Amino acid sequence: MILGTLVTNIRNNQILARMKDPVYTEKIEFFLLEFMNSATKKSGLVYKDLYKYIYTFDEDNYYVLITSLLFNEIKGFSILTHLINSKGGDPLDLLIFIDNIIYEDNIVYPDLNLIFNMDSQEEKIYKMMMKNKELEMRRKQKEIIKKNGKGKDGNIGSKLNINSKLNINNTISNNDFTGKPTINDTYIRKDLPVDFKPKDKKRRFETSTSPIFICFKEKIKCVINQENKIKLIEVMGEMTLNIKEEDFNNLEIKLKGNYEDCKFSPKLNKKDTNCGIIKSEKGFSLNKNIALLKWRGNNSSIEVGGSKVEKGGSSIKVNANGKPSLSNPHSNSNPYINTPPLEFTIWPSEIKLNTFQFTLEIIPNLDLENLLISIPKRRLREIKFENENEDNLEWKIDSISNGDSDSLEFQCKCEDPSDIFPIEIYFTSPGCYREIGIESIKMNGEDLKEKTDIKKMREVDEFTLESE
Repeated sequence: MILGTLVTNIRNNQILARMKDPVYTEKIEFFLLEFMNSATKKSGLVYKDLYKYIYTFDEDNYYVLITSLLFNEIKGFSILTHLINSKGGDPLDLLIFIDNIIYEDNIVYPDLNLIFNMDSQEEKIYKMMMKNKELEMRRKQKEIIKKNGKGKDGNIGSKLNINSKLNINNTISNNDFTGKPTINDTYIRKDLPVDFKPKDKKRRFETSTSPIFICFKEKIKCVINQENKIKLIEVMGEMTLNIKEEDFNNLEIKLKGNYEDCKFSPKLNKKDTNCGIIKSEKGFSLNKNIALLKWRGNNSSIEVGGSKVEKGGSSIKVNANGKPSLSNPHSNSNPYINTPPLEFTIWPSEIKLNTFQFTLEIIPNLDLENLLISIPKRRLREIKFENENEDNLEWKIDSISNGDSDSLEFQCKCEDPSDIFPIEIYFTSPGCYREIGIESIKMNGEDLKEKTDIKKMREVDEFTLESE
Protein backbone atom coordinates (compact mmCIF):
# COMPACT_ATOMS: atom_id res chain seq x y z
CA MET A 1 0.00 0.00 0.00
CA ILE A 2 1.01 3.66 -0.42
CA LEU A 3 1.90 5.37 2.84
CA GLY A 4 2.53 8.86 1.45
CA THR A 5 3.63 11.05 -1.44
CA LEU A 6 6.36 13.71 -1.65
CA VAL A 7 6.99 16.27 -4.39
CA THR A 8 9.98 18.57 -3.84
CA ASN A 9 11.66 21.14 -6.07
CA ILE A 10 15.46 21.25 -5.64
CA ARG A 11 15.72 24.86 -6.88
CA ASN A 12 13.11 26.75 -4.84
CA ASN A 13 12.77 24.17 -2.02
CA GLN A 14 8.99 24.01 -2.36
CA ILE A 15 7.47 20.84 -0.94
CA LEU A 16 4.15 19.06 -1.35
CA ALA A 17 3.52 16.16 1.02
CA ARG A 18 0.48 13.97 1.68
CA MET A 19 0.36 11.09 4.18
CA LYS A 20 -2.24 8.35 4.57
CA ASP A 21 -2.43 8.97 8.32
CA PRO A 22 -1.90 12.29 10.15
CA VAL A 23 1.75 12.72 11.19
CA TYR A 24 3.81 15.49 12.76
CA THR A 25 5.78 17.89 10.56
CA GLU A 26 9.03 16.51 11.99
CA LYS A 27 8.20 13.05 10.64
CA ILE A 28 7.57 14.40 7.13
CA GLU A 29 10.84 16.36 7.30
CA PHE A 30 12.65 13.19 8.37
CA PHE A 31 11.21 11.24 5.43
CA LEU A 32 12.36 14.00 3.07
CA LEU A 33 15.84 14.24 4.61
CA GLU A 34 16.25 10.47 4.61
CA PHE A 35 15.22 10.24 0.97
CA MET A 36 17.44 13.12 -0.23
CA ASN A 37 20.47 11.58 1.48
CA SER A 38 19.72 8.12 0.05
CA ALA A 39 18.76 8.87 -3.55
CA THR A 40 21.79 8.44 -5.83
CA LYS A 41 20.03 8.34 -9.21
CA LYS A 42 17.32 10.29 -10.98
CA SER A 43 14.98 7.33 -10.77
CA GLY A 44 14.96 4.21 -8.67
CA LEU A 45 14.20 2.53 -5.34
CA VAL A 46 15.44 3.08 -1.79
CA TYR A 47 14.72 0.27 0.68
CA LYS A 48 14.37 0.80 4.44
CA ASP A 49 13.53 -1.61 7.27
CA LEU A 50 9.74 -1.25 7.11
CA TYR A 51 9.08 0.69 3.91
CA LYS A 52 10.63 1.81 0.64
CA TYR A 53 10.85 4.91 -1.58
CA ILE A 54 9.84 4.72 -5.25
CA TYR A 55 10.96 7.88 -7.00
CA THR A 56 11.67 9.61 -10.28
CA PHE A 57 13.00 13.03 -11.32
CA ASP A 58 11.60 15.48 -13.87
CA GLU A 59 12.39 19.18 -14.47
CA ASP A 60 13.92 19.99 -11.07
CA ASN A 61 11.25 18.01 -9.19
CA TYR A 62 11.55 14.74 -7.31
CA TYR A 63 8.32 12.70 -7.32
CA VAL A 64 8.37 10.17 -4.49
CA LEU A 65 6.04 7.43 -3.25
CA ILE A 66 6.53 6.01 0.25
CA THR A 67 5.13 2.48 0.13
CA SER A 68 5.11 -0.83 1.96
CA LEU A 69 7.89 -3.25 1.08
CA LEU A 70 5.50 -5.54 -0.85
CA PHE A 71 4.00 -2.79 -3.00
CA ASN A 72 4.28 -3.44 -6.76
CA GLU A 73 7.14 -1.34 -8.10
CA ILE A 74 5.88 -1.27 -11.71
CA LYS A 75 2.56 0.09 -10.46
CA GLY A 76 4.46 2.68 -8.42
CA PHE A 77 6.40 4.01 -11.41
CA SER A 78 3.17 4.07 -13.45
CA ILE A 79 1.52 6.24 -10.77
CA LEU A 80 4.50 8.61 -10.78
CA THR A 81 4.26 8.92 -14.57
CA HIS A 82 0.60 9.92 -14.28
CA LEU A 83 1.54 12.35 -11.53
CA ILE A 84 4.20 14.02 -13.72
CA ASN A 85 1.75 14.30 -16.62
CA SER A 86 -0.72 16.06 -14.28
CA LYS A 87 1.72 18.70 -13.07
CA GLY A 88 0.77 21.22 -15.75
CA GLY A 89 -2.80 21.47 -14.51
CA ASP A 90 -4.34 23.38 -11.66
CA PRO A 91 -2.55 22.81 -8.29
CA LEU A 92 -5.88 21.76 -6.80
CA ASP A 93 -6.20 19.05 -9.45
CA LEU A 94 -2.72 17.80 -8.53
CA LEU A 95 -3.69 17.56 -4.85
CA ILE A 96 -6.90 15.70 -5.73
CA PHE A 97 -4.90 13.30 -7.91
CA ILE A 98 -2.45 12.62 -5.06
CA ASP A 99 -5.31 12.08 -2.59
CA ASN A 100 -6.91 9.59 -4.98
CA ILE A 101 -3.59 7.72 -5.11
CA ILE A 102 -3.22 7.56 -1.33
CA TYR A 103 -6.83 6.73 -0.44
CA GLU A 104 -7.56 4.41 -3.37
CA ASP A 105 -7.89 1.38 -1.06
CA ASN A 106 -8.81 1.07 2.60
CA ILE A 107 -6.72 -1.97 3.51
CA VAL A 108 -5.27 -1.66 7.01
CA TYR A 109 -1.55 -2.30 6.73
CA PRO A 110 -0.32 -3.98 9.96
CA ASP A 111 3.01 -2.06 10.08
CA LEU A 112 1.51 1.39 9.34
CA ASN A 113 1.39 2.53 12.97
CA LEU A 114 4.88 1.11 13.56
CA ILE A 115 6.35 3.05 10.63
CA PHE A 116 4.82 6.40 11.55
CA ASN A 117 5.20 6.26 15.33
CA MET A 118 8.37 4.24 15.94
CA ASP A 119 11.80 5.58 15.07
CA SER A 120 13.70 3.61 12.46
CA GLN A 121 17.29 2.55 13.08
CA GLU A 122 18.58 5.39 10.86
CA GLU A 123 16.44 7.93 12.72
CA LYS A 124 17.76 6.74 16.09
CA ILE A 125 21.34 7.01 14.84
CA TYR A 126 20.61 10.49 13.47
CA LYS A 127 19.22 11.70 16.81
CA MET A 128 22.15 10.21 18.74
CA MET A 129 24.69 11.84 16.43
CA MET A 130 23.03 15.25 16.73
CA LYS A 131 22.84 14.99 20.52
CA ASN A 132 26.49 13.94 20.80
CA LYS A 133 27.57 16.77 18.50
CA GLU A 134 25.66 19.29 20.60
CA LEU A 135 27.20 18.00 23.84
CA GLU A 136 30.69 18.01 22.31
CA MET A 137 30.36 21.62 21.11
CA ARG A 138 29.11 22.77 24.50
CA ARG A 139 32.01 20.97 26.20
CA LYS A 140 34.53 22.67 23.90
CA GLN A 141 32.93 26.05 24.53
CA LYS A 142 33.32 25.63 28.30
CA GLU A 143 36.97 24.59 27.85
CA ILE A 144 37.66 27.70 25.76
CA ILE A 145 36.02 29.93 28.36
CA LYS A 146 38.09 28.39 31.16
CA LYS A 147 41.32 28.49 29.12
CA ASN A 148 41.08 32.00 27.71
CA GLY A 149 39.22 33.73 30.51
CA LYS A 150 38.36 36.69 28.29
CA GLY A 151 37.90 37.05 24.57
CA LYS A 152 39.65 39.53 22.32
CA ASP A 153 36.86 42.05 22.79
CA GLY A 154 37.28 42.01 26.56
CA ASN A 155 34.09 40.09 27.17
CA ILE A 156 34.03 36.97 29.29
CA GLY A 157 34.34 33.81 27.25
CA SER A 158 33.92 33.39 23.52
CA LYS A 159 30.68 34.34 21.82
CA LEU A 160 28.98 32.38 19.09
CA ASN A 161 27.76 34.02 15.93
CA ILE A 162 24.05 33.30 15.96
CA ASN A 163 24.01 33.00 12.17
CA SER A 164 26.33 29.97 12.20
CA LYS A 165 24.46 26.68 11.89
CA LEU A 166 25.38 23.06 12.33
CA ASN A 167 25.55 21.30 8.99
CA ILE A 168 23.14 18.44 9.52
CA ASN A 169 23.45 17.29 5.94
CA ASN A 170 26.66 15.35 6.63
CA THR A 171 25.45 13.63 9.79
CA ILE A 172 23.68 10.84 7.90
CA SER A 173 25.54 10.66 4.61
CA ASN A 174 28.32 12.36 2.69
CA ASN A 175 25.92 12.97 -0.21
CA ASP A 176 25.06 16.61 -0.90
CA PHE A 177 21.56 17.68 0.09
CA THR A 178 20.84 20.05 -2.76
CA GLY A 179 17.52 21.31 -1.49
CA LYS A 180 16.37 22.26 2.00
CA PRO A 181 12.78 23.02 3.00
CA THR A 182 12.26 26.52 4.37
CA ILE A 183 9.62 28.07 6.54
CA ASN A 184 8.11 30.91 4.56
CA ASP A 185 6.48 34.02 5.94
CA THR A 186 3.08 32.34 6.19
CA TYR A 187 4.26 30.85 9.48
CA ILE A 188 4.91 34.25 11.08
CA ARG A 189 2.42 34.89 13.86
CA LYS A 190 0.54 37.92 12.52
CA ASP A 191 -1.59 38.04 15.68
CA LEU A 192 1.41 38.81 17.91
CA PRO A 193 2.83 42.33 18.23
CA VAL A 194 5.99 43.21 16.34
CA ASP A 195 7.20 45.43 19.17
CA PHE A 196 6.61 43.94 22.60
CA LYS A 197 7.80 44.66 26.11
CA PRO A 198 7.98 42.38 29.15
CA LYS A 199 4.63 42.40 30.92
CA ASP A 200 5.61 41.23 34.39
CA LYS A 201 7.90 44.06 35.46
CA LYS A 202 7.97 44.47 39.24
CA ARG A 203 8.21 48.25 39.24
CA ARG A 204 7.01 49.82 42.44
CA PHE A 205 6.76 53.07 44.33
CA GLU A 206 9.86 53.29 46.52
CA THR A 207 8.95 53.86 50.16
CA SER A 208 10.05 53.08 53.71
CA THR A 209 8.65 52.89 57.24
CA SER A 210 11.36 55.25 58.55
CA PRO A 211 10.42 58.89 59.34
CA ILE A 212 12.92 60.06 56.70
CA PHE A 213 13.51 58.19 53.44
CA ILE A 214 16.15 59.18 50.87
CA CYS A 215 16.39 57.22 47.62
CA PHE A 216 19.10 57.43 44.93
CA LYS A 217 17.61 55.72 41.87
CA GLU A 218 19.08 55.26 38.39
CA LYS A 219 17.08 54.17 35.35
CA ILE A 220 19.04 52.34 32.65
CA LYS A 221 18.50 52.43 28.89
CA CYS A 222 20.71 49.94 27.08
CA VAL A 223 20.99 48.26 23.67
CA ILE A 224 23.62 45.57 23.03
CA ASN A 225 24.19 43.01 20.29
CA GLN A 226 24.77 39.27 20.65
CA GLU A 227 28.54 39.88 20.93
CA ASN A 228 27.81 42.05 24.01
CA LYS A 229 28.95 45.18 22.17
CA ILE A 230 27.24 48.27 23.54
CA LYS A 231 25.23 50.13 20.89
CA LEU A 232 23.55 52.48 23.34
CA ILE A 233 23.67 52.91 27.10
CA GLU A 234 22.32 55.77 29.14
CA VAL A 235 21.71 56.23 32.86
CA MET A 236 19.21 58.76 34.23
CA GLY A 237 19.37 59.19 38.00
CA GLU A 238 17.57 61.17 40.64
CA MET A 239 17.60 61.66 44.40
CA THR A 240 14.22 61.82 46.16
CA LEU A 241 13.26 62.69 49.74
CA ASN A 242 10.17 61.48 51.59
CA ILE A 243 9.45 62.88 55.08
CA LYS A 244 6.62 61.28 57.04
CA GLU A 245 6.69 63.39 60.22
CA GLU A 246 6.29 67.14 60.34
CA ASP A 247 8.95 67.42 63.04
CA PHE A 248 11.64 66.79 60.40
CA ASN A 249 10.43 68.89 57.45
CA ASN A 250 13.10 71.56 58.02
CA LEU A 251 16.08 69.20 57.92
CA GLU A 252 19.35 69.95 56.13
CA ILE A 253 21.21 67.40 53.98
CA LYS A 254 24.94 67.58 53.15
CA LEU A 255 25.97 65.60 50.05
CA LYS A 256 29.29 63.90 49.34
CA GLY A 257 30.87 62.49 46.20
CA ASN A 258 30.13 63.40 42.60
CA TYR A 259 27.29 65.92 42.73
CA GLU A 260 28.67 69.12 41.18
CA ASP A 261 27.30 68.55 37.67
CA CYS A 262 23.90 67.34 38.89
CA LYS A 263 20.81 69.44 38.27
CA PHE A 264 19.16 70.54 41.51
CA SER A 265 15.50 71.35 42.00
CA PRO A 266 14.76 75.03 41.21
CA LYS A 267 13.01 75.26 44.59
CA LEU A 268 16.38 74.90 46.34
CA ASN A 269 18.77 77.76 47.06
CA LYS A 270 21.51 77.78 44.38
CA LYS A 271 24.22 79.03 46.77
CA ASP A 272 23.49 76.11 49.09
CA THR A 273 23.42 73.50 46.32
CA ASN A 274 26.79 74.71 44.97
CA CYS A 275 28.19 73.59 48.32
CA GLY A 276 26.27 70.31 48.25
CA ILE A 277 23.73 71.45 50.86
CA ILE A 278 20.01 70.71 50.44
CA LYS A 279 17.48 72.55 52.58
CA SER A 280 14.15 74.32 52.16
CA GLU A 281 13.31 77.64 53.77
CA LYS A 282 9.58 76.83 53.68
CA GLY A 283 10.03 73.21 54.76
CA PHE A 284 9.63 70.04 52.68
CA SER A 285 6.23 68.53 51.86
CA LEU A 286 5.18 65.39 53.74
CA ASN A 287 4.50 61.85 52.44
CA LYS A 288 5.74 62.56 48.91
CA ASN A 289 8.82 61.40 47.03
CA ILE A 290 10.22 64.86 46.24
CA ALA A 291 12.86 64.93 43.47
CA LEU A 292 15.79 67.05 44.71
CA LEU A 293 18.45 66.47 42.04
CA LYS A 294 18.94 64.61 38.76
CA TRP A 295 21.89 63.43 36.68
CA ARG A 296 22.60 61.65 33.42
CA GLY A 297 25.47 59.37 32.32
CA ASN A 298 26.47 57.56 29.11
CA ASN A 299 29.38 55.95 27.26
CA SER A 300 30.38 59.22 25.60
CA SER A 301 34.13 58.82 24.99
CA ILE A 302 36.96 56.50 25.96
CA GLU A 303 40.75 56.82 26.16
CA VAL A 304 42.63 53.56 25.86
CA GLY A 305 46.43 53.57 25.94
CA GLY A 306 46.51 57.34 25.42
CA SER A 307 44.39 57.21 22.24
CA LYS A 308 41.16 59.10 22.72
CA VAL A 309 37.98 58.17 20.88
CA GLU A 310 35.48 61.02 21.04
CA LYS A 311 31.75 60.39 20.92
CA GLY A 312 30.78 63.65 22.61
CA GLY A 313 30.97 64.54 26.29
CA SER A 314 34.03 64.17 28.50
CA SER A 315 36.78 61.57 28.33
CA ILE A 316 37.50 58.34 30.18
CA LYS A 317 41.00 56.94 30.72
CA VAL A 318 42.20 53.48 31.63
CA ASN A 319 44.13 53.31 34.90
CA ALA A 320 47.03 51.03 35.85
CA ASN A 321 44.61 48.25 36.79
CA GLY A 322 43.13 48.24 33.30
CA LYS A 323 39.84 49.81 34.45
CA PRO A 324 38.47 53.10 33.08
CA SER A 325 38.85 56.19 35.23
CA LEU A 326 37.25 59.59 34.73
CA SER A 327 39.54 62.36 33.50
CA ASN A 328 37.05 64.71 35.17
CA PRO A 329 35.82 63.31 38.51
CA HIS A 330 32.55 65.20 38.10
CA SER A 331 31.93 64.25 34.47
CA ASN A 332 28.52 63.18 33.22
CA SER A 333 30.13 59.97 32.01
CA ASN A 334 30.77 57.11 34.38
CA PRO A 335 33.53 54.47 33.85
CA TYR A 336 31.36 51.48 34.61
CA ILE A 337 28.77 52.44 32.03
CA ASN A 338 31.16 51.10 29.38
CA THR A 339 30.38 47.54 30.52
CA PRO A 340 26.90 46.09 29.89
CA PRO A 341 25.05 45.20 33.10
CA LEU A 342 24.40 41.71 31.75
CA GLU A 343 26.36 39.64 29.21
CA PHE A 344 24.90 36.87 27.05
CA THR A 345 26.18 33.80 25.26
CA ILE A 346 23.70 32.45 22.68
CA TRP A 347 24.31 28.86 21.54
CA PRO A 348 21.94 27.48 18.84
CA SER A 349 22.06 23.86 17.64
CA GLU A 350 20.03 22.75 14.62
CA ILE A 351 18.78 19.34 15.74
CA LYS A 352 16.37 18.87 12.82
CA LEU A 353 15.43 20.75 9.69
CA ASN A 354 14.54 24.26 10.91
CA THR A 355 14.33 23.00 14.50
CA PHE A 356 16.78 24.56 16.94
CA GLN A 357 17.85 23.85 20.50
CA PHE A 358 18.85 27.18 22.07
CA THR A 359 21.09 27.58 25.11
CA LEU A 360 21.22 31.05 26.68
CA GLU A 361 23.91 31.70 29.27
CA ILE A 362 23.98 34.93 31.28
CA ILE A 363 26.80 36.47 33.32
CA PRO A 364 25.84 39.65 35.22
CA ASN A 365 28.30 42.45 35.91
CA LEU A 366 26.08 43.66 38.78
CA ASP A 367 24.08 42.05 41.56
CA LEU A 368 20.66 41.68 39.93
CA GLU A 369 17.17 41.18 41.34
CA ASN A 370 13.77 40.57 39.72
CA LEU A 371 15.47 39.56 36.47
CA LEU A 372 13.05 38.98 33.60
CA ILE A 373 14.22 37.96 30.11
CA SER A 374 11.52 37.96 27.40
CA ILE A 375 11.90 36.30 23.99
CA PRO A 376 9.33 37.15 21.27
CA LYS A 377 7.26 34.27 19.85
CA ARG A 378 6.21 35.97 16.64
CA ARG A 379 8.50 33.94 14.36
CA LEU A 380 8.70 30.78 16.47
CA ARG A 381 6.63 27.59 16.21
CA GLU A 382 6.25 24.33 18.12
CA ILE A 383 7.95 25.75 21.18
CA LYS A 384 9.10 23.45 23.98
CA PHE A 385 9.50 25.69 27.00
CA GLU A 386 7.94 25.57 30.46
CA ASN A 387 7.25 29.30 31.05
CA GLU A 388 5.37 30.54 27.99
CA ASN A 389 2.68 33.20 27.84
CA GLU A 390 0.58 34.60 25.02
CA ASP A 391 3.19 36.87 23.43
CA ASN A 392 6.64 35.69 24.54
CA LEU A 393 8.84 33.23 26.41
CA GLU A 394 9.80 34.45 29.87
CA TRP A 395 12.80 33.49 31.99
CA LYS A 396 12.55 34.76 35.56
CA ILE A 397 15.32 34.81 38.16
CA ASP A 398 14.68 36.29 41.61
CA SER A 399 18.33 37.21 42.20
CA ILE A 400 21.80 36.52 40.78
CA SER A 401 25.15 37.80 42.03
CA ASN A 402 27.82 39.69 40.10
CA GLY A 403 30.06 37.23 38.22
CA ASP A 404 27.77 34.22 38.66
CA SER A 405 26.21 32.49 35.68
CA ASP A 406 22.97 30.78 34.81
CA SER A 407 21.61 29.16 31.66
CA LEU A 408 18.33 28.40 29.94
CA GLU A 409 17.42 25.89 27.25
CA PHE A 410 14.41 25.75 24.95
CA GLN A 411 13.52 24.24 21.59
CA CYS A 412 11.49 25.66 18.71
CA LYS A 413 11.08 25.73 14.96
CA CYS A 414 12.11 28.88 13.10
CA GLU A 415 13.54 30.04 9.79
CA ASP A 416 16.79 31.29 11.33
CA PRO A 417 18.24 31.51 14.88
CA SER A 418 18.06 35.31 14.65
CA ASP A 419 14.27 34.99 14.82
CA ILE A 420 14.48 34.89 18.64
CA PHE A 421 15.56 38.56 18.64
CA PRO A 422 15.05 41.22 19.89
CA ILE A 423 15.23 39.98 23.49
CA GLU A 424 13.94 42.35 26.17
CA ILE A 425 15.46 42.41 29.67
CA TYR A 426 14.26 43.90 32.94
CA PHE A 427 15.88 43.90 36.40
CA THR A 428 16.55 45.94 39.50
CA SER A 429 19.96 46.20 41.15
CA PRO A 430 21.22 47.58 44.48
CA GLY A 431 23.64 50.51 44.29
CA CYS A 432 24.26 53.29 41.76
CA TYR A 433 26.79 53.90 39.02
CA ARG A 434 27.39 57.45 40.20
CA GLU A 435 29.49 57.84 43.34
CA ILE A 436 27.20 60.05 45.39
CA GLY A 437 25.99 59.82 48.97
CA ILE A 438 24.95 61.55 52.19
CA GLU A 439 27.59 63.05 54.45
CA SER A 440 25.18 64.30 57.12
CA ILE A 441 21.48 64.89 57.87
CA LYS A 442 20.79 67.44 60.58
CA MET A 443 18.10 69.71 61.94
CA ASN A 444 18.85 72.36 64.56
CA GLY A 445 22.21 70.64 65.17
CA GLU A 446 20.62 67.22 65.81
CA ASP A 447 21.98 64.26 63.82
CA LEU A 448 19.08 62.48 62.08
CA LYS A 449 20.98 59.67 60.33
CA GLU A 450 19.65 57.01 62.70
CA LYS A 451 16.09 58.02 61.78
CA THR A 452 16.83 57.98 58.06
CA ASP A 453 16.58 55.11 55.59
CA ILE A 454 18.96 55.66 52.64
CA LYS A 455 18.52 53.43 49.59
CA LYS A 456 20.49 53.20 46.35
CA MET A 457 19.18 51.20 43.40
CA ARG A 458 19.17 50.80 39.64
CA GLU A 459 16.20 49.80 37.48
CA VAL A 460 15.89 49.02 33.79
CA ASP A 461 13.84 51.47 31.78
CA GLU A 462 14.66 49.78 28.45
CA PHE A 463 17.20 47.00 27.83
CA THR A 464 17.28 45.25 24.45
CA LEU A 465 19.52 42.46 23.14
CA GLU A 466 19.64 42.62 19.32
CA SER A 467 21.07 40.14 16.83
CA GLU A 468 23.52 42.58 15.24
